[in-house]
Amino acid sequence: MQHDHSGCWTFGDTSLTRIVESEEPLLSPFEIYPDCTQAHLDANRNLLTPHFFDAQRQLLTITIQSFLIAVDVSGALRHGSRSSCVSIGSLAL
Repeated sequence: MQHDHSGCWTFGDTSLTRIVESEEPLLSPFEIYPDCTQAHLDANRNLLTPHFFDAQRQLLTITIQSFLIAVDVSGALRHGSRSSCVSIGSLAL
């Protein structure tokens, strides 16, 4: 596996690309984790900051994202194998 630090990973002939729609400090940890206490935050601050928690604003970074999976099937298609094609509903790829 290779990772190029831009949100793209490669596994042989397959790549996984992270597509970020939104990524920003947005919610208080106490809003979405009712059992969270200030002691929990303090004990884990080194793991959370700076990527997952904005210490100045006291907000968790919330990410809306998807992943694109690209698979090289050119070798399978070259052999004319219909079973190597991916089918999604009535859409054949």
